[in-house]
Amino acid sequence: MTNLSVDSRDTVLKPTPSEIKSELEPMEVLITFNDGARFQFRILIPQSISHCDKSITQRSKSLASWFSQQAILPAHEFSRSGHTPDLCVSESATFINMANVSQIREMPQ
Repeated sequence: MTNLSVDSRDTVLKPTPSEIKSELEPMEVLITFNDGARFQFRILIPQSISHCDKSITQRSKSLASWFSQQAILPAHEFSRSGHTPDLCVSESATFINMANVSQIREMPQ
């Protein structure tokens, strides 16, 4: 038996995956967890934050606010050592529980 009723939530236009992807930009970060473990990850952040023309302080505040709104953060672990090219540790995404994160630092390019 199927339910043919129309839910008002179903009529809201949702962005397609390609639209969502175009609004996000990769960022390399070092995440420190509550137990002291540290890993390098590539995450996706909104372009509005990464390309903002505000001061470094304002950008940092915008990033901090965005991170505080995230409960689970999808990321890809990688390793960069010296002059060797980046090595992707895992092809699949790691889902980070932000309650277990003590610090996130942006890595220089």
